[in-house]
Amino acid sequence: MALHNGSGVLPRRRDLPVALAVATLYALATFLQEKFTVCNGFGHDGCSYGNWALDFPKHAIEAKLGSYEIQRAFPSLVAWAALKTLHIRPTPGTVVAAFQAMNVTLMFLGTLVWTKIARLLQIRAPAMLFGTVAMFGTYGIVKFTTWYPVLGDLWGFTFGFVFLYAYLLRRTWVIAPCLLVGAFAWPSLIAPGFLFLLFGSQRGELKPAPLKLHLFFAGTAALAWALFSFHIVRSGFAPPSFTPADTMPQAVRLSVLIAVAYCFLALRQLVNYGDLYRPLFYLRALATFEGALGIAVLVAIKYAQARWSAPELMGFNLWFNTTVMLTTLKPGIFLLAYVVYFGPLILLALLRWRDVVALLQQRGAGLVAVGVLAALFGLDSEERHGYTFLAIILPFVVKVLDDLDLDRKTMIQLALVSTLFSKFWLTLPPDVPGAAGDFPAQTVFMSQGPWMSNMMYLVQLPIVVLVGLWLRTVIMRAEAELAKGTSRPAQTGHAKLGVASQDSIRPLSRDTHELGTY
Repeated sequence: MALHNGSGVLPRRRDLPVALAVATLYALATFLQEKFTVCNGFGHDGCSYGNWALDFPKHAIEAKLGSYEIQRAFPSLVAWAALKTLHIRPTPGTVVAAFQAMNVTLMFLGTLVWTKIARLLQIRAPAMLFGTVAMFGTYGIVKFTTWYPVLGDLWGFTFGFVFLYAYLLRRTWVIAPCLLVGAFAWPSLIAPGFLFLLFGSQRGELKPAPLKLHLFFAGTAALAWALFSFHIVRSGFAPPSFTPADTMPQAVRLSVLIAVAYCFLALRQLVNYGDLYRPLFYLRALATFEGALGIAVLVAIKYAQARWSAPELMGFNLWFNTTVMLTTLKPGIFLLAYVVYFGPLILLALLRWRDVVALLQQRGAGLVAVGVLAALFGLDSEERHGYTFLAIILPFVVKVLDDLDLDRKTMIQLALVSTLFSKFWLTLPPDVPGAAGDFPAQTVFMSQGPWMSNMMYLVQLPIVVLVGLWLRTVIMRAEAELAKGTSRPAQTGHAKLGVASQDSIRPLSRDTHELGTY
């Protein structure tokens, strides 16, 4: 059965079988793998979400949820409504089953949308299939969410793909309702959904930042991060109800230095985008129908959340302070945490960031703005919070990988390494008693930055570094072959100033039948 059409892109008729295969494998993993048994199988945070699903009107309507809790309430509403519709009595067991079925459905939808994104980006079949393994077969997806299903994480992941697909096709009518729903399912869906609406119709010229302002912006952000980091350390800030497993106080300066370097290098290329420095560009965006709709949707969301909830000590300030503090726990902990949780594709993003940025810039200010937020979210070592941004950014990493034209053997090796990073072979405990830094709790927490013990940090760091060095060797070899003309020329090119060249934009084929008004 041939997978390729004329351009090497997976034929449209294969989208459904791929999505069904991924959803089926995820369902098998859900059925066969170990489960978290705390709070009747709901888990820690999930204890709230599961109890809401037992009697949603009582918990969320008669007694208001907190202003943060309401942003996580929609999955519980879906679980409760589904059980009621099917005339199934809500019990802990049926609620867990409802969340599991919900997760399988989200995996199917997310994979289906990803296959369509891959076609829009003209990613060829081998790279698309690798991307499917690398994104949907990670520890954070296939292991953690099947062990701990009552969380709602996959709402953030799947809606990220939906937002990206709708943005590429300029489908405002898809983004707006998804944003309205997503704002009550996953908190970090609000910002990218709003930015995609605000800048959805804007495809400006690819010009560099004037007067090297991108360097000033990136440098200012990095300096501000350094100053605030030292302020947080000196103040002894500790988030409420949060205790890290281990810290390395003797390496605080190195930790801050790594975070500052990451901040500067990640933003330097992203904000080298001329329209970001033109006030008229923002006014023009606000004057569009999409911009006005984005403002209206955002106001409606904030009004509804305030009206239907009670004030709660959660919000951007607490998250930001906590994120800054967490980057000082261990040197580069946020980078390590993302790799062990989401696999080697994160390393590929770091190694080819310049080319990834070029692809984002080619597709307008909406993706550039979301890319800036994604880069900043990358500093959060509780990497679960980044599901939405990864779903938006990682497809472009796969595109860059495809343009390297790697041979089949190397692609298979990459897929095997990604599969090993999923830790499918690891048995997670039914409970996490005792200190987070001790086993068996550390079996789970070694993959989550804030609670990773010093020992597991020192064990996992060299493994990740070695994989990174191997990937760098693979990339350099592929680049050398491309330079010799032995492979298909790469399509991700960038100008010397860091902004994507117009000549490097590969026009999308009408054969996809999904162009719309792109």
